[in-house]
Amino acid sequence: MLATNSSSKPPKLQRNTLQLRHAVVMAVAAMSPVGAIFFNTIPQAGLVGAAMPLCYIIGFGMALLVADQISILAAEFPASGSLYTFVTQGLGVRWGFLAGWLSLISFGAAIPFVFLVMSANFQELLLHWFGVHLNWTLWYCLFALIVGAVCYRGIRFSLQLDLTLLMFELAICLLLALIIFIQASKTGQLTLLPFTLTGHSTATYLSV
Repeated sequence: MLATNSSSKPPKLQRNTLQLRHAVVMAVAAMSPVGAIFFNTIPQAGLVGAAMPLCYIIGFGMALLVADQISILAAEFPASGSLYTFVTQGLGVRWGFLAGWLSLISFGAAIPFVFLVMSANFQELLLHWFGVHLNWTLWYCLFALIVGAVCYRGIRFSLQLDLTLLMFELAICLLLALIIFIQASKTGQLTLLPFTLTGHSTATYLSV
C-alpha cells in the first residue's frame, strides 16, 4: 500500500492569524474615507445639497443592517468563500455561483479603476507642484508593483501598513473637519439644517 501523503490534504485557514482589530482595519481601509470625500461629495451635493449629513446617517443605518447579517452568517459558516458561501447555504449552489462571480467581477473592475484614478491624480499633482510630466501609465505600473510586493509579504505586514496609512488618512479627515467646524462657528453658519429634510428642500429651491 502507498503511504498517505499528508501534504495532499486541502489547505485550511490558519487560526489566530487575524484578530478583531485587523478586520476593522481592513473594513475601514476598504471604505477609503479620503477618497470618498474627494470623489463623492461633489455629485452628492448637487443632488441633495445641504442634507448630505442626513444621507450619510441613513446610509450608515442601512450598512449596519447588512453588516449585522454578514456577521451572523460569518459566525455560522466560517469559511473563506464570503458571499459565495453565505448565498450557497441560503439559496443554493446556482445563486451562490452567481454571487461569487459577481463579487469577483466587481473587485476585478474596482481595483484597476482605483489604480487608474490614483495614477492620473498623481500625474497632475507632480505637474502642478514640480512641473514634472510623467505619463500616468508609469505610475500605474509602479503602484501595482508596490501593492503586489506588500501583498506578497503577507497579510500581517499589509495590515500593519494599512493601519499606518489609515491613521494618517483619518488624521487628515479630522483636521479638515475641525477647520470647517471652526470657520462655520465664526460665521454663524453652524446649524442643524444639514440633518433635516429642509436642507434638501432649500438646496433644490436655490438650484431652481
